[in-house]
Amino acid sequence: RVEYKDVSLVSDGGYNYCKGQYHRYLNDMVAAVQCLNIAQYDGEWGERAMEAMIDIYLKGECNVGFWWENINKSSKSGYIASIKVIEWLLNELHRRQICKNKFQTLKAKYLLFSGAESNVECICAEILVRDKEYVPALMVLVASFALKDDQNKLRSILKRVAKVKYSHEYADDFDIAYLMLAETYIERENYDLAKDLCSRCISSNQSSIHAWEMLGTVMEKKAMHKEAAECYERSWIISQRKSVKIGFKLVSSLMKGGFYEKAIDCYDKLFIQYPDHPNMDKDILETCILALRP
Repeated sequence: RVEYKDVSLVSDGGYNYCKGQYHRYLNDMVAAVQCLNIAQYDGEWGERAMEAMIDIYLKGECNVGFWWENINKSSKSGYIASIKVIEWLLNELHRRQICKNKFQTLKAKYLLFSGAESNVECICAEILVRDKEYVPALMVLVASFALKDDQNKLRSILKRVAKVKYSHEYADDFDIAYLMLAETYIERENYDLAKDLCSRCISSNQSSIHAWEMLGTVMEKKAMHKEAAECYERSWIISQRKSVKIGFKLVSSLMKGGFYEKAIDCYDKLFIQYPDHPNMDKDILETCILALRP
């Protein structure tokens, strides 16, 4: 509608940055990159556009979970292509002389992604000497410890982030920290603490797929199947109904909550999209059908 009223916006940097972020959060990464690629040449919005593009390429072809979980999961050609694009973007950001903390954090992410992680902790330590509450650097340490499976250091950093005053500037990093810490509480059956962290995430980002999914998990663990189904449904809708995993969690919760017709309807939608998926459990469908029989 806006483009129709003002054709000049098609090449406007700010407009394309916002449109790129819109597509990014709708999980349409091709459209997101196309828009951000236009925005990157803008004097005001270019830096933010390139940072967003780096985050997209770090996630790679999988585009699920946390960015470091997708390292080496893309095809070899896709992985190499992502590294080359990130290198170009970093060189361009360095040429533009962006904030030192920001540039070093992006570089540390790239080093983890490319497998040259030996200097990552030193780079983060240098940043944190200048600003001990610089959340992006703390979250790179989280990624590093997660890859090393160092759970004690991982939880320590996550708790440290959770104590920092929330800032919209680092919204994505706060969201990840809250959800990762919530996951550790779920594992320890501290469901109230986990619920509180999920709620904190949702209060600042109601379109968070992971927050709604994790809150659904908390509700499911507490045998609150109706509430779990509501959370999973929100998560599934936000993901554009593209997540098979969330879709099946929704079906399961609907069945456990006695909402058999809705469970069957949801199952049918999944089957149409993914008829050959290994998780298409027909037992759930048969259970729902039997429950509806007089």
